[in-house]
Amino acid sequence: NAAARVAVLRDLRLRFYWDEAPDGRGGGGPSVDVPLGDFFGNGWHRTRHASAAWRVEDWTFAARWPMPFRRSARWTVFNAGSRTVRARFRAVLATLPEAPERFGYFHAEFRRSGPAAGAPHAVVDARGRGHYAGCVLSVTADDDSYWILEGDETIRTDGESRPGWQGTGLAPS
Repeated sequence: NAAARVAVLRDLRLRFYWDEAPDGRGGGGPSVDVPLGDFFGNGWHRTRHASAAWRVEDWTFAARWPMPFRRSARWTVFNAGSRTVRARFRAVLATLPEAPERFGYFHAEFRRSGPAAGAPHAVVDARGRGHYAGCVLSVTADDDSYWILEGDETIRTDGESRPGWQGTGLAPS
Protein backbone atom coordinates (compact mmCIF):
# COMPACT_ATOMS: atom_id res chain seq x y z
CA ASN A 1 0.00 0.00 0.00
CA ALA A 2 1.00 3.65 -0.26
CA ALA A 3 1.93 4.02 3.44
CA ALA A 4 4.24 1.01 3.26
CA ARG A 5 5.96 2.38 0.14
CA VAL A 6 6.58 5.71 1.90
CA ALA A 7 7.89 3.91 5.03
CA VAL A 8 10.61 2.39 2.86
CA LEU A 9 12.08 5.89 2.47
CA ARG A 10 12.97 5.89 6.18
CA ASP A 11 13.46 2.13 6.68
CA LEU A 12 16.26 1.74 4.11
CA ARG A 13 19.52 3.28 5.35
CA LEU A 14 22.46 4.05 3.09
CA ARG A 15 25.90 3.52 4.60
CA PHE A 16 29.13 4.36 2.77
CA TYR A 17 32.66 3.55 3.90
CA TRP A 18 35.89 4.80 2.31
CA ASP A 19 39.38 3.26 2.08
CA GLU A 20 39.11 0.23 4.33
CA ALA A 21 38.76 2.32 7.51
CA PRO A 22 35.33 1.97 9.07
CA ASP A 23 34.53 5.62 8.30
CA GLY A 24 37.32 6.64 5.91
CA ARG A 25 38.73 8.92 8.62
CA GLY A 26 40.01 6.21 10.96
CA GLY A 27 36.89 6.36 13.14
CA GLY A 28 34.37 3.74 14.05
CA GLY A 29 31.35 4.44 11.85
CA PRO A 30 30.36 5.01 8.23
CA SER A 31 31.08 8.30 6.43
CA VAL A 32 27.48 8.31 5.22
CA ASP A 33 24.63 6.96 7.37
CA VAL A 34 21.24 8.29 6.28
CA PRO A 35 17.75 7.06 5.41
CA LEU A 36 17.30 6.62 1.66
CA GLY A 37 14.51 9.19 1.42
CA ASP A 38 16.31 11.88 3.39
CA PHE A 39 19.49 11.44 1.33
CA PHE A 40 17.46 12.17 -1.81
CA GLY A 41 15.39 15.05 -0.36
CA ASN A 42 12.31 12.90 0.26
CA GLY A 43 12.00 12.90 4.05
CA TRP A 44 8.25 12.39 4.46
CA HIS A 45 7.00 11.32 1.03
CA ARG A 46 8.33 10.65 -2.41
CA THR A 47 8.61 13.85 -4.44
CA ARG A 48 9.82 14.12 -8.00
CA HIS A 49 12.67 16.61 -8.48
CA ALA A 50 15.95 17.07 -10.30
CA SER A 51 19.11 19.07 -9.70
CA ALA A 52 22.80 18.78 -10.54
CA ALA A 53 23.29 16.56 -7.45
CA TRP A 54 20.07 14.50 -7.25
CA ARG A 55 17.24 13.18 -9.36
CA VAL A 56 14.07 11.44 -8.16
CA GLU A 57 11.58 10.20 -10.73
CA ASP A 58 9.00 7.52 -9.98
CA TRP A 59 10.99 5.07 -7.82
CA THR A 60 14.35 5.88 -9.42
CA PHE A 61 16.76 7.76 -7.14
CA ALA A 62 20.05 9.04 -8.57
CA ALA A 63 22.94 10.92 -6.92
CA ARG A 64 25.71 12.62 -8.87
CA TRP A 65 28.13 13.72 -6.16
CA PRO A 66 31.87 13.22 -6.50
CA MET A 67 32.69 10.57 -3.88
CA PRO A 68 36.42 10.03 -4.29
CA PHE A 69 38.37 7.37 -2.46
CA ARG A 70 41.97 6.23 -2.66
CA ARG A 71 41.88 2.43 -2.39
CA SER A 72 38.37 1.12 -1.77
CA ALA A 73 34.73 2.01 -1.28
CA ARG A 74 31.96 0.00 0.35
CA TRP A 75 28.30 0.93 0.01
CA THR A 76 25.66 -0.88 2.01
CA VAL A 77 21.89 -0.65 2.26
CA PHE A 78 20.45 -1.69 5.61
CA ASN A 79 16.74 -2.46 6.00
CA ALA A 80 15.71 -1.23 9.47
CA GLY A 81 12.06 -2.05 8.78
CA SER A 82 10.10 -5.27 9.15
CA ARG A 83 8.99 -5.59 5.50
CA THR A 84 10.99 -7.32 2.79
CA VAL A 85 12.10 -4.81 0.16
CA ARG A 86 13.18 -5.64 -3.37
CA ALA A 87 15.50 -3.07 -4.90
CA ARG A 88 18.15 -2.69 -7.56
CA PHE A 89 21.26 -0.57 -7.11
CA ARG A 90 23.88 0.59 -9.56
CA ALA A 91 27.12 2.49 -9.03
CA VAL A 92 29.00 4.17 -11.85
CA LEU A 93 32.73 4.56 -11.21
CA ALA A 94 35.04 6.90 -13.07
CA THR A 95 38.67 7.81 -12.66
CA LEU A 96 39.10 11.40 -11.55
CA PRO A 97 41.41 13.51 -13.70
CA GLU A 98 42.70 15.20 -10.52
CA ALA A 99 43.98 13.88 -7.21
CA PRO A 100 41.29 12.81 -4.71
CA GLU A 101 42.80 15.18 -2.12
CA ARG A 102 41.31 18.10 -4.03
CA PHE A 103 37.81 16.80 -3.39
CA GLY A 104 38.15 15.18 0.04
CA TYR A 105 35.83 12.48 1.30
CA PHE A 106 32.05 12.67 1.02
CA HIS A 107 30.14 12.66 4.34
CA ALA A 108 26.44 12.80 5.18
CA GLU A 109 24.57 12.19 8.40
CA PHE A 110 21.00 12.04 9.65
CA ARG A 111 20.07 14.02 12.76
CA ARG A 112 16.79 14.01 14.63
CA SER A 113 15.80 16.19 17.58
CA GLY A 114 12.75 16.18 19.80
CA PRO A 115 10.30 18.85 20.88
CA ALA A 116 12.43 20.60 23.54
CA ALA A 117 10.97 24.12 23.61
CA GLY A 118 13.53 26.71 22.59
CA ALA A 119 16.31 24.17 22.05
CA PRO A 120 18.19 24.56 18.77
CA HIS A 121 18.53 21.72 16.29
CA ALA A 122 22.14 21.36 15.11
CA VAL A 123 22.18 20.83 11.35
CA VAL A 124 25.94 20.27 11.14
CA ASP A 125 28.82 20.22 13.60
CA ALA A 126 32.04 19.71 11.65
CA ARG A 127 35.72 20.35 12.14
CA GLY A 128 38.57 20.52 9.65
CA ARG A 129 38.91 21.29 5.97
CA GLY A 130 35.99 20.75 3.67
CA HIS A 131 33.01 22.19 1.88
CA TYR A 132 29.48 22.27 3.28
CA ALA A 133 27.12 21.42 0.42
CA GLY A 134 23.84 21.87 2.31
CA CYS A 135 21.10 20.00 4.10
CA VAL A 136 17.68 18.51 3.62
CA LEU A 137 15.43 19.63 6.50
CA SER A 138 12.22 17.64 7.01
CA VAL A 139 10.13 19.11 9.83
CA THR A 140 6.87 18.03 11.41
CA ALA A 141 5.00 19.26 14.49
CA ASP A 142 3.60 17.06 17.25
CA ASP A 143 0.35 19.04 17.46
CA ASP A 144 -0.63 19.56 13.79
CA SER A 145 0.34 23.26 13.95
CA TYR A 146 3.06 25.26 12.25
CA TRP A 147 4.60 26.53 15.50
CA ILE A 148 7.60 24.29 14.87
CA LEU A 149 8.67 26.82 12.25
CA GLU A 150 8.56 29.77 14.67
CA GLY A 151 12.19 30.46 15.37
CA ASP A 152 15.10 32.21 13.80
CA GLU A 153 17.76 30.16 12.07
CA THR A 154 21.33 30.97 13.05
CA ILE A 155 24.68 29.99 11.61
CA ARG A 156 27.97 30.02 13.49
CA THR A 157 31.16 29.43 11.57
CA ASP A 158 34.66 28.65 12.75
CA GLY A 159 34.01 29.02 16.48
CA GLU A 160 32.03 32.28 16.41
CA SER A 161 30.67 33.11 19.86
CA ARG A 162 27.72 34.96 18.27
CA PRO A 163 25.98 33.82 15.08
CA GLY A 164 27.44 35.29 11.90
CA TRP A 165 24.01 34.74 10.34
CA GLN A 166 20.70 35.49 12.08
CA GLY A 167 17.69 34.82 9.89
CA THR A 168 14.02 35.53 10.45
CA GLY A 169 12.72 32.00 10.57
CA LEU A 170 11.45 29.33 8.25
CA ALA A 171 8.16 29.25 6.38
CA PRO A 172 6.12 26.20 5.32
CA SER A 173 6.28 25.40 1.63
